[in-house]
Amino acid sequence: MSMKLALVLGSTLAIQHSLITQWVDHNNHGTTFQQRYLVNDTFYRTGGTAFLLLSGGAVDEVTPNVSILMDAAKEHRGTLYYLEHRFYGSSFPHSPTKYLKYLSNEMVLQDIAEFINHIGEKVIVMGDLYAADVALDFAQLFPNLAKGVIASSPQQPALANPIAFSKNVLRILNIQGGPECTATIIDAISHVDSSLNSKNHTEYLIIAAKFGFPAISKDEFAENLEQFLLLLEFNNESNVLAKICKKIVASPHKSIDKLAQAFQVIRKCPIFKHYQASKHSHDAFIRNYQQCSQLGFLPTQHSIIPSYLSKHYYMSKCKALGFPYTPHIRPQPTPKHALTLYGQFDLYLPDHFSSSTHIIQGASTSTSIYSIDPDEPNPIHAAKATILASIRTWLQ
Repeated sequence: MSMKLALVLGSTLAIQHSLITQWVDHNNHGTTFQQRYLVNDTFYRTGGTAFLLLSGGAVDEVTPNVSILMDAAKEHRGTLYYLEHRFYGSSFPHSPTKYLKYLSNEMVLQDIAEFINHIGEKVIVMGDLYAADVALDFAQLFPNLAKGVIASSPQQPALANPIAFSKNVLRILNIQGGPECTATIIDAISHVDSSLNSKNHTEYLIIAAKFGFPAISKDEFAENLEQFLLLLEFNNESNVLAKICKKIVASPHKSIDKLAQAFQVIRKCPIFKHYQASKHSHDAFIRNYQQCSQLGFLPTQHSIIPSYLSKHYYMSKCKALGFPYTPHIRPQPTPKHALTLYGQFDLYLPDHFSSSTHIIQGASTSTSIYSIDPDEPNPIHAAKATILASIRTWLQ
């Protein structure tokens, strides 16, 4: 067993589970729910710092202990808290669908404020992806409760310009997979898009069968293919994209057959299997509601599949789910003490960013959230050192 694996498995024993009673509606006290949070106070000493890791969904025991905030907690004799998002995991009221309208950014931020008041001290707060947006919003709205904020790959700036999201996918494909592989994938996608829009159902069934879906609706097939392309990027740390592109370029088949072969490879990856297994779970239901009603992700995303998975498709999906179509793109907050980090191969890298934004060369989405690893590439190691240095400055 490696030292790193031993650390992960052993450190979960230090995790404590706890609950805080929260109002479903902070503006009209009535119904409550129990919000779960995890605590690791292994390194705490009197006068130590409180660190708060925000979850964009359910919490787990491993994540906080492999977080860069655990490194900071050790240095500053602090306690690390990991807060579950309202209505995810086990943090929801009885009959949660009855209260979906309270799954809003305002209520989420009030949950965090109540939690910090509960522990009784200001915190250094961190989140990644959607939770990074929440962290920035919180530090902007409640500067008296946050000593500083670290945002790893926040999504909101890219979603405010959805075409940039699609451009990022193509940019990543081109850099990591090479121009020939990218051209092949684009050509194959155009054929898929054509078959999805065609009235010739037989043509569609032939293509779906190539991808391993002989009896699946067009909508479900399109979603699976879209997810497959996004997972290529999220797997780039293990060179999945480079390996698949090498096979695509070497194959003598037509572009559509090459992409189908690549799809069969990625379907075996654990992260894709997890996506398939969880797409109909309670948390997936809650996520769909958020994306439709307030995050603006589904209705505004510029799809990788040119015309079929357009925003009109996502609007229809929200309507079919019975969720309100109210995309709300918020302006990017600029709290005083903030450090934002993106990877060079980040799906959510915005077109424009502030001077406090750090771009990590060779890194992908959310790389900076994890604990320092002596074997990691120098740019990633340097970015994490920047996080720890920023925390020292904020605590002076």
